[in-house]
Amino acid sequence: MASNIKTSDRTVLNGRELDIYLPDYNIAIEYCGLYWHCDNHPNKNKHYHKQKFDMCKSKGIQLITIFEDEWLYNSDLVKATLLYKLGQSQTTSIPARKCEIKLIDHKTKREFLDQHHIQGNGPSSINVGLFHNNILVSCMGFIKQANNVYNLNRFTSSVPITGGFSKLLKYFIREYNPTQIISFADLRWSNGNMYSKAGFVLDKTLPPDYEYVDLHSMKRIHKFNFRHKNLPNILGKKYDSLLSETENTKNNNWFKIWNCGLLRYVMNF
Repeated sequence: MASNIKTSDRTVLNGRELDIYLPDYNIAIEYCGLYWHCDNHPNKNKHYHKQKFDMCKSKGIQLITIFEDEWLYNSDLVKATLLYKLGQSQTTSIPARKCEIKLIDHKTKREFLDQHHIQGNGPSSINVGLFHNNILVSCMGFIKQANNVYNLNRFTSSVPITGGFSKLLKYFIREYNPTQIISFADLRWSNGNMYSKAGFVLDKTLPPDYEYVDLHSMKRIHKFNFRHKNLPNILGKKYDSLLSETENTKNNNWFKIWNCGLLRYVMNF
């Protein structure tokens, strides 16, 4: 493991602080408390996390941005993910050629993703699993769209699997004959290299997006829950139909926290 660990470093970004910097790996780690990093604070606007990410990228450093609820409620997975990125995983890697591919049901997929994916479960219409000695070790979920276009919405493994992503992807292409596959890399955790190596092409960089912060449970809540049609149930008599979503939520102490944006990758056939 790295012995050259710098904490609270202000030299790399010319005065802006990095919580943890690992120069031997060109990786920095930011821990973002939900209260202190929501837009209740004037300097934590929609550009804050992306700007720091870009500053690190310009110096050849991958910045990993961890939000407080990920650590509070899923610290073991956060640790495992960080160890994997540092090449320090304590689990022996399995070659994909020793694994078998099977379709899996939604319940199995949901339980596996909730345990092993940093974002938990997500919608999907087709779920492909990789099994080693009859044990599910990797999962890839797709959402079918119009014209045989698919969204690769989730992929994760419980252990390092050499060639696992490629094997599942090739199986899906062979069996379902897609016209296009779309997927997204979350810049808080990923630099997109996995997609590039598999033959995806970077289509666009999407700007930072937001979630809402529940300051009581210290959890993030998807913004779709705060659409206008849902606000009366959330805010009750404090809801004002003449105000925007942002005005209504801010007036009632619901604040936004912004991510670092997404990379959109496509594979055409």
